[in-house]
Amino acid sequence: YPSYVFLVFAAVAGAMWYASSSLKDFFLDRTSMDLQARAAIVSPQVSPLLNPLDEEGIRRLCSNIGEGASTRITVILPSGRVVGDSDEDPGNMENHVDRPEFRAALSSGLGTSIRSSTTLGINLMYVAVPVTLGGVPAAVVRTAIEIDGVDEAIERVRRRIILAGIFFALAVAFVGFLVSRKIARPIEEIRKCAEHLA
Repeated sequence: YPSYVFLVFAAVAGAMWYASSSLKDFFLDRTSMDLQARAAIVSPQVSPLLNPLDEEGIRRLCSNIGEGASTRITVILPSGRVVGDSDEDPGNMENHVDRPEFRAALSSGLGTSIRSSTTLGINLMYVAVPVTLGGVPAAVVRTAIEIDGVDEAIERVRRRIILAGIFFALAVAFVGFLVSRKIARPIEEIRKCAEHLA
């Protein structure tokens, strides 16, 4: 019975770990896809403001869309200079040429990164896509969303999974105990009888 209980708890623990990891990956994948969709919506609206460059128009666009979509939207020129941001004044922001999502967007067409924002000081997921004019990248549109809320939601679901797993393991262990007693009782009677005969 102890080995049976150990196997049950080990199996449940493994299942809970796998479910928790898969759940986090699922949430992050869905968040990334959602940010890609938002960037795809913003990009065509940015294109007409790039040639000639209308920084004030880009700033208004980022502010209006970002507020309505609860998303941080940033427009970055290929040089790394920020010309529009929904949360901050672009003039106060540092050059973004070294940002991983920005560099990946220019090189491969899509950049994704999860890190702390140096401007806002919170954990964000970033997704960046290039805006091309005549086949040449003229800017990068970056969308971002705070993932602390996602982590909290995952943690709530994870706690429920753990509680359900513990309850399931205890239930199986109890049923196993009853079954083991039912199996062991006649064996114990045979042992006592054998000792009596000996």
